[in-house]
Amino acid sequence: MSDFRIYKHPSGQLEAVKEGWSWPAAAFVAFWALYKKIWVIGSAILIFSVLLHASLPLSYLPYAFDLGCALAFGFFGNGWREANLVDRGYELINDVSARTPDGALAEHLRSQSQTQGSEAAPVIESFPQLQ
Repeated sequence: MSDFRIYKHPSGQLEAVKEGWSWPAAAFVAFWALYKKIWVIGSAILIFSVLLHASLPLSYLPYAFDLGCALAFGFFGNGWREANLVDRGYELINDVSARTPDGALAEHLRSQSQTQGSEAAPVIESFPQLQ
């Protein structure tokens, strides 16, 4: 099981971000950043990588750059994603453990419904009995 942080946008949209290493970010680097709407970093890495590979095709430098980016995105990608969500108006609302992001969202919604259910019961019981 992994730990996830749940973020909520004022429009109601929820996002689950895994804490720690990100395999998708390490494997797909710039494309992952663009998919997660981290536009500036994703675009800059993609353009720089293409230019580096085109200008130095027989050098080890482009591959070292790619490896460095993969390691950096694996370690820091989820943190960058969290910062991006906060910049876009999302607010941290919960920490949950789950196997997948969808499972984390389901666990959050389940815990919210249980919390709301337990808060509603005393309100209903507090009405005076009619005789």
